[in-house]
Amino acid sequence: MPPVGGAAPAPARAPAAAAASSASGAIGQAKLEFKFKRENTQVLTVFFIDMADSTQKSNELAQSAYLKLIKTFEEATEASITANRGQIVKKMGDGILAIFKHALNATVAAMIVQQRIQQHNERHLEQDKFHVRVGLNTGPVTRKDNDVFGKEVNVASRLQNYGAKGDVLLTQATFEHIRDFVRCTKLGGINVKGVTEPITAYKAEEITVDLAKLQAGAAAGQKSVRGDATLERLKETIFVPSFQVPPGKGDVANLLRTTFTEMARAIEDIATDAHEEYVFKRYLQEKWDQIVARL
Repeated sequence: MPPVGGAAPAPARAPAAAAASSASGAIGQAKLEFKFKRENTQVLTVFFIDMADSTQKSNELAQSAYLKLIKTFEEATEASITANRGQIVKKMGDGILAIFKHALNATVAAMIVQQRIQQHNERHLEQDKFHVRVGLNTGPVTRKDNDVFGKEVNVASRLQNYGAKGDVLLTQATFEHIRDFVRCTKLGGINVKGVTEPITAYKAEEITVDLAKLQAGAAAGQKSVRGDATLERLKETIFVPSFQVPPGKGDVANLLRTTFTEMARAIEDIATDAHEEYVFKRYLQEKWDQIVARL
């Protein structure tokens, strides 16, 4: 019976009910986290590059000369990233963060940057020379608000700090994807801040396949003579559909070309892996060829 002049106290929740409610909340939270990761996480190769001794350079040079050096660095890096199907995430003064769908593209981009900077240094005086270091790491990366997050990003960032001038360093995860196409030197374990176990690092030395020949074969849909599964996988990663408009076919073909190109770019963002991306792009290429043949 409730006390006179007051409301009856709420009955205490049974321990089992409270536990069930807590478990339900935890499950709901886990579902939300899983949904977020599924929609925002991709396996990518993270590309970190920075200019070595940039602080010293900024102190030694006039501001205009230093800014010119930064511009040269950015132009060489951006051109290589774009040409190898990478995406620049952000610039950080003397550094650039980029992401690649395929580890080989990232490695090739990094090595080409180093070659271009070496060529630049050979043509200029000491004060106009500079060097860069690159760190690559492959793994699940969270993408949100035009930025990338996660352990794999941090590892790539810190790895490049351990490289010597002119080095391209990569983790074991990246090495596993490019080992058949790039000769590397194993450097052993490196202790990286924020990671408990030493990271096995490699230095990229030389590309050992003819990428231009493979690119041509991929565009033509050719199979490897040996039926080498590794080479077939490589061809898939470097395949780029070519929507060529035959002469005299008019504005309609150009409009279709724009549409097909946009679809191919969209596939790069939504495909879960390299093979799925290749299948979609090959389908677009075949459909384009059929349409052009009927024009």
